[in-house]
Amino acid sequence: MNNQKSKSLFMFICLYIISLESYAIETKGTAQINIGDEKHISVLIPLKHTETYTSFTQGLIRDGIYSLGFGHRTENDDYLIGINSFYTMDEKDKSRLSIGFEASKNEFKFNANQYFGLDDWMLESNEYTKTADGFDVSLAFRPQKAPSFLGKVSYSKFEKNPELFKLGANYQPIPLLSFNLDYDLNNEDITGYIQLTYRFGETLADQLEPNNLAKYQSLQAQRLDLAKFDTNLYQQKKIVLDESTNIISPLKTLTLSALNEFVEVGETNTLQVKVFSQKNGEIFLLDDVIVKFKSDDLVLGVATSENGLARLDFTSYEPASLNIFSLSDQTQSNTITVSFIEQVIEQPIIPTPEVPPVDEVNPEVPPVDEVNPEVPNPEIPEP
Repeated sequence: MNNQKSKSLFMFICLYIISLESYAIETKGTAQINIGDEKHISVLIPLKHTETYTSFTQGLIRDGIYSLGFGHRTENDDYLIGINSFYTMDEKDKSRLSIGFEASKNEFKFNANQYFGLDDWMLESNEYTKTADGFDVSLAFRPQKAPSFLGKVSYSKFEKNPELFKLGANYQPIPLLSFNLDYDLNNEDITGYIQLTYRFGETLADQLEPNNLAKYQSLQAQRLDLAKFDTNLYQQKKIVLDESTNIISPLKTLTLSALNEFVEVGETNTLQVKVFSQKNGEIFLLDDVIVKFKSDDLVLGVATSENGLARLDFTSYEPASLNIFSLSDQTQSNTITVSFIEQVIEQPIIPTPEVPPVDEVNPEVPPVDEVNPEVPNPEIPEP
């Protein structure tokens, strides 16, 4: 998708949200603005709102990322369950579909989402990128005796991306305003943002009253809460090696993991190669780099790097030690060829005694006395 199409989509979503806001002012709905590290604007409008269920549509804009989706929630006794689906894209033609499930009961709220990348591999700079599949789950808890406070925990994993485990806290002094802090345990990073949540069809005075927190936190009010899902389009990456890319494997030296760098005959040995790039003094591990292991013209095998390490198990049938060197300077695409020079180990030769040849045609039988000269020949008596 070119920039013109992206701009057209952007205008379409803007008009969509503006029309929803116009519709919501006369009916019901929710608008939310995040200010800070997680800044975005989003709107939820109920399409069908009854005593027991709500069907809705929701749109979002944040930092060049746009989302549009639909959901349905059902209230039954003292719990609320719902499903939703969203299409998310950015200005670079990266796109993803998500399917979500949510459940609320009293002070607990559970969310789970499955994400499916829709775009194909695209070349950007010196790497190919593609939107990753993944999932996330989260659980929030709000004490009944302290309705202004909320604690939450979340876990997410996207293909070829590190796991994310977060803890969060929320303070809501009035229905309109809340303060949020999230702590990323993996990166030891803290993010904070202010959240403004406005309910259409409700007076501003009601939303500024602290005593109305319980009203806006009830299950009926939660039917108009915005659906929770991750709007970050996480990417899978494949490196493209060329002359401008500084590939070190590692530091021009490849290592053999066999003991004493000696290949044991008839046993399985492991070759491993570290693959990473170095930019501005920082080292980046490379995934999905294809490493081909060769010995002369014989290809021992092919391995793909994961977390910067490519491993190959093979069995040797001849005694040899391998000198390993990299041909990465001559690589094309994302393939590194690792070659080996076999060195025959010289064994010391044990000398054997020389044995004189035997005449097999007419062997000479020495006389008995020559064989044993000390024993006299016996005399045969005459008859």
